[in-house]
Amino acid sequence: MRPFLRNFFLYTISVMGLYALVSVLIFSLVETPITSYNAAAVDKKARLLALDSPKIVLVAGSNFAFGIDSELIETQTGYSVVNLGLHAGVGYKFYAEMAKSNLKEGDIVVVGFEYDLYNGLMDIESVLHTLEIDWTLAEDLAPETWATVAAGLPQYTFNRAINTLLGKRLTYEGVYSRASFNVYGDIAVDRPSNIMTNAARDAWVTIDPSLVTNDFKDYFNAYKAYVESKGATLVFTFASLDELNLDPDSDITGFVDQLETLDIPLLHTPQELVYPDEYFYDTHYHLNNAGVALRTQSLIDRLMPYVNP
Repeated sequence: MRPFLRNFFLYTISVMGLYALVSVLIFSLVETPITSYNAAAVDKKARLLALDSPKIVLVAGSNFAFGIDSELIETQTGYSVVNLGLHAGVGYKFYAEMAKSNLKEGDIVVVGFEYDLYNGLMDIESVLHTLEIDWTLAEDLAPETWATVAAGLPQYTFNRAINTLLGKRLTYEGVYSRASFNVYGDIAVDRPSNIMTNAARDAWVTIDPSLVTNDFKDYFNAYKAYVESKGATLVFTFASLDELNLDPDSDITGFVDQLETLDIPLLHTPQELVYPDEYFYDTHYHLNNAGVALRTQSLIDRLMPYVNP
């Protein structure tokens, strides 16, 4: 049995080494998507590391990217601000882990996830696309996600190689590109009106207690302890949501009851951030100019008790 195990181990290591070599070769040949929307993760991380304390660190998916005026928060609170909000597909743990990178006494971490994220949503292609831009971002992956991400690497690498061989170039223009973000990490493209398609309007969002899984609770119990060990403060808010997309059968009270077991302050109720359709842009989570102004001021008002307490 021992020779078999030894040989199996050596074979496994050899295959993994060969695959790693092939992957490095492929990624050295393909075009790195440095202008993509997800490439903004590099800029957000750089700002986070550069900021002095006290600072406000905004942790969420794209509802924060399309929903916050960080400069206004900075002006009214006197705290430096970085908006880590990007894309729900990379999963909530990626943003939360990134926020740990430069967390110090007096900082405030504001978490406001899309409801789709609570149950652990993570799109492997989106994660690997983000990592390909700068592989050092892999340090922001939670350890429990390493195996899942690694398992998706062969297919992702194959797809990238095939697309390169077929001459498919990566082009990123308009609002969904790296250039659309300002220095704070907010989408800075003018969004004067609602351009949502019927398909986006038909996407129901159900808010109920089942969203707050045991994994979510365990993670944020430990996360809260970490944040407080640094002398920082952790607070929760919610994603802005188009009232036309809220499932009327939602059990919001039960959902909030589950979150309150974490003993993390809630800046809002979910209902307070359910806005009329006129405040949204291209999805039920993304705000237009008027929506950003409304939502940002509400966030500032609720944050003020935590600023220089």
